[in-house]
Amino acid sequence: MADAGECVISQKHPWRRCTLDGRINEIGAIFEAKHTNSFVKSDEVLERYMPQLQHNMAVAGLDRAVLSVIFGNSKYEMFEIAADWLYQLDLFKAEQAFWNAVQSGDPPVPHPTPPAPRPIATRELNLEGNNAWAAAAADWLEHNAAARIHASACRSIKELIDEYVLEGSFQL
Repeated sequence: MADAGECVISQKHPWRRCTLDGRINEIGAIFEAKHTNSFVKSDEVLERYMPQLQHNMAVAGLDRAVLSVIFGNSKYEMFEIAADWLYQLDLFKAEQAFWNAVQSGDPPVPHPTPPAPRPIATRELNLEGNNAWAAAAADWLEHNAAARIHASACRSIKELIDEYVLEGSFQL
């Protein structure tokens, strides 16, 4: 997986942007990771995140998305979703109307949500009772904030260094 945290700007409509959880370059897909409670059904998760997935695919110009979902601490599912240009067109119209309202200062008018397209493939794993998974999940939860701070610091340092500099020294 690559490009975690990348901010993508639409080539056609610069006001359309997204921040990717990642890309899976081998299959030309965006990657999105979610953690929800254990009582939510797969269909509800797909319906809830379909607008974000379709928006991100449209902005990134990719035809597939992989949605990785952890349900509570006991179940994991991965969904592959195809870009649906009709759904994306309905979504674009709603986004354009909202953006026009932002620019004009008029109150936005709600648009009906289009029905969510179905995923291409679903893979379900039951990790209940798997201590290795539980330990890794606990580590991830404990260190996720520090990892984000580290990544932000790396970006900040790189921005301070001219791209043509080969060597340098600094003191903390």
